[in-house]
Amino acid sequence: MTDKREISRAEIYQIAWRVRDDEADPEEVRRLLEYICNRIDQEERLPPEVLRYVRDSLREFLDGSAKSVDGALGLKKRKRGRRKADETERRSMATEVLRLRLAGSSHRNALGVVATRFFKEESTISDACVDWKQDALIALRLERDPDVFPWSEEEMQRLEEIFRKEQRFLKEHGYIAPEK
Repeated sequence: MTDKREISRAEIYQIAWRVRDDEADPEEVRRLLEYICNRIDQEERLPPEVLRYVRDSLREFLDGSAKSVDGALGLKKRKRGRRKADETERRSMATEVLRLRLAGSSHRNALGVVATRFFKEESTISDACVDWKQDALIALRLERDPDVFPWSEEEMQRLEEIFRKEQRFLKEHGYIAPEK
């Protein structure tokens, strides 16, 4: 293999993070390793990101956290199943679904729209909504000044329906008045 394409620093970071998360594509890693070999052959300096990747991979192998050098470098096949989106992305997906729901969209339609925006499966969006539902509400609340732009009656009704099982959460955070 003699892949001479340059790899950007951003790509190096992404590959290194995927290796650390055990989600690296072995072909991406091979491309990075070929890039390293080519730089060394040409007696060019390696970017610090590459050096950190190599150092971290070797340390992982030496301290026994990786079972093999292939595993430490990210050359083994990644775990089966779909990749989980990162926390920030999952929170953003849940927030967008809630935003659409508050605007009157059905749950199913909101999932479809957000799946298209984020290039994800609807099941991934749905999982994010379950995991980050309350954070999504807090994020939307932080976007609007409650004194200037309070929840409308329709939004309050939708919130009560969406958070039907979490009424206590809504009461504790002042979205609905506590019962007397």
